[in-house]
Amino acid sequence: ASHLQPREAPPWLHQRHRPGRLQHLEAPFPEPLRLHVRCASRRAHHNPPGGARFAEERGAEGGSAHRVLHVLGSVLPLLAAAPCLGLPVAVVGPALHAAHPLPPGSPLHPRQHIPAHWPPHVRGRSEAQAHPPDEPGRAQPAPQRPARLGLRPLAHQLPRGAPPLPRPVRQHVPQDQTRCVPVPEGEAAALQRGHLLRQAAALPAAVRGADGPRAPHNGAGARRWLSSRAPAPRVCVVGSGPAGFYTAQHLLKHHDLAQVDIYEKLPVPFGLVRFGVAPDHPEVKNVINTFTQTARSERCAYYGNVAVGRDVTVGELRQAYHAVVLSYGAEDNRILGIPGENLPGVYSARAFVGWYNGLPENRDLNPDLSCETALILGHGNVALDIARILLSPLDLLRKTDITDCSLAALACSKVKRVWLAGRRGPLQVAFTIKELREMINLPGTQPVLNPADFTGLENAVKDAPRPRKRLTELMIKTALQKPGEVAAQAAAARQWGLKFQRSPQEVLPTADGRRARGVRMALTRLEGSGESAKAIPTGDVEELECGLVLSSIGYRSLPLDPAVPFDTQRGIIPNSMGRVEGAPGLYCSGWVKRGPTGVIITTMNDSFDTAQSVLEDLQGGMLDVSVSREGFGAVGSILRSRGVRPVSFSDWEKIDAAEVVRGKAAGKPREKIVDPQEMLQLIGH
Repeated sequence: ASHLQPREAPPWLHQRHRPGRLQHLEAPFPEPLRLHVRCASRRAHHNPPGGARFAEERGAEGGSAHRVLHVLGSVLPLLAAAPCLGLPVAVVGPALHAAHPLPPGSPLHPRQHIPAHWPPHVRGRSEAQAHPPDEPGRAQPAPQRPARLGLRPLAHQLPRGAPPLPRPVRQHVPQDQTRCVPVPEGEAAALQRGHLLRQAAALPAAVRGADGPRAPHNGAGARRWLSSRAPAPRVCVVGSGPAGFYTAQHLLKHHDLAQVDIYEKLPVPFGLVRFGVAPDHPEVKNVINTFTQTARSERCAYYGNVAVGRDVTVGELRQAYHAVVLSYGAEDNRILGIPGENLPGVYSARAFVGWYNGLPENRDLNPDLSCETALILGHGNVALDIARILLSPLDLLRKTDITDCSLAALACSKVKRVWLAGRRGPLQVAFTIKELREMINLPGTQPVLNPADFTGLENAVKDAPRPRKRLTELMIKTALQKPGEVAAQAAAARQWGLKFQRSPQEVLPTADGRRARGVRMALTRLEGSGESAKAIPTGDVEELECGLVLSSIGYRSLPLDPAVPFDTQRGIIPNSMGRVEGAPGLYCSGWVKRGPTGVIITTMNDSFDTAQSVLEDLQGGMLDVSVSREGFGAVGSILRSRGVRPVSFSDWEKIDAAEVVRGKAAGKPREKIVDPQEMLQLIGH
């Protein structure tokens, strides 16, 4: 704290340096204290003669460095015990010389212990001043004040491998508080550690606490980092999609000791961000940058190519970790439950999206796109994504990370017309205005909406929430727009449209029964209003001719392990605020927690809530961290015995680099590798 104003030095820093209590310095801060004294002593050595008197004159107003020197000067007899106290003579020698000048031949003389390889601006003296003032025959220039060593700028010059500064210290130390000086690599890491006490003293009281770094753990940034005696909880997250990474991110951010391991059944991470987001929405995938930062944390590890429930059980994970969070998402799709849905030409939206996004299990889907009319059952964002991919100009798709095989199939597609049908009306659609606007403005396509579907909605939507109101107004405007008003749309070769209050009853086969030729749909009426309105069949039916049927009525989660409770009706793990019912230490987040609804922001908030439940249980003692758990040390042994080789995050980065190189050759952001065996061969597995 020698660079602070006198009144800013916290009392706790000085109280630890009282004579007779040096033994307390060794336990909590052995290395930082020794180096703190070393750095401070270099400044005191170059004060005007009479360093002890100078410190005395400053008295209570003196900086902590002078107080340390004054105290050490009074305990000169303890030098014999310096090694057992963790204070080697080479460290305390220069400090004592400032208060008690010593003869040149003394082993404690500063000349013997200030490294000769340090440059003058670091040692604080020129070559002429390198000799002590009592050496005969030397002219003595005026003392030179050394440059002040600032920790924050110094952190950016540390050699590779030096320990990083704690974030609470970095963010509260102003950039301009001290200036940076170059330091030899051999001393850089030591200087970094040696200045921790000075930086802790500079923290605001709200961060460091009133009682200093040795206070009990209470969640404050500096004290949590400096307190290394608390046991580190080990947490396991199953699933590396948004839910898994957001859960890990929150835990690492709000608990400075937690160690998080993320398990993923595929070699590659990021779940639906990689395999669910439309290829022409690259901005949504920017969240991968945040997830990458989380995975690169020293307290986080990624283990791909590990299928929980097959390669390792949830019970084995619970034995190895203090807490297990299930975030494996919705791995299946809801079925229509109608005759003919298994005919060729009928696909689930999940499989179709996985096909054009490179999901390994869907790489061989090979959908038949030889018909002119496609019907998508559903009014959500996924339905609009599929319609947009089917109708987008190839020039737009070639600039995305869509897979090469799906791009080739779309180039041969004969689909010119896409209908999106839903059981309810315009006020109950699940897509958002951004996706609807993209479809309306899609080049070379014409929206076809029936104005009769929107009769009377202008008044009904007045009291609706703003997002719903804006969405409905855009649909009304599009429905009332005459085709001739926009020349490009009037001449468009492709069309898409919305059909409301239609519920599928049967997929109709062709005459030979080999594929789908259309869908029979029941017309419905609505009972109730708003989001709670229900579709009731009227008894009337209609048939819609189409050769391609895509079911986009939602995803669903599957049971992962017989030991984990699962609600088959709702397709979720029964839980309370993410705590799995009847299973202490077991948690869930994301779609497997609340169902397959919402967007990435919804999943983020949901995952933060689950992570907060884990933190509360850690703080409240519900999770016993006094018993150490081996984490991946135990799981790794199990996997080796079963012949499973996990993929690390650095392995994934090799796959990522290879995909980017392949994509660059094709003029794309990346060319995804869709075969897991090819991924493993690439990294030498």
